[in-house]
Amino acid sequence: MRQNLVRLTLFTVCATVVSATIFAQATEAITLDTALQMAKKNNGAVRSANLDYQAAKANRKVAGSAFLPTLTPSYNRTESRTNGGNFSGSQSSNSALVTFDWLLLDNGRRQATFRQ
Repeated sequence: MRQNLVRLTLFTVCATVVSATIFAQATEAITLDTALQMAKKNNGAVRSANLDYQAAKANRKVAGSAFLPTLTPSYNRTESRTNGGNFSGSQSSNSALVTFDWLLLDNGRRQATFRQ
């Protein structure tokens, strides 16, 4: 019985060593560049800084629109009907308006805002 226990313990130790060796060989070595890319991808501070950078780029495009002209269309339709006694009628009117606005001079205010 004691001999069986020794054999079982020896078998367990050998199996553990063999499986650890196989597992160590199965893992893949990575290069420094791959490790740095994985760190950048999984690091919260780096991801946050990248998102801040992307937002700043988008805000720069929006701020640049202050130098462009604006075109504003509008449309209005009014309709009225009158029913009274011997008289009935209807009246309708339509109006369309397009406004073009372009600020050319502002003493550098837009440029100062854009630089911030």
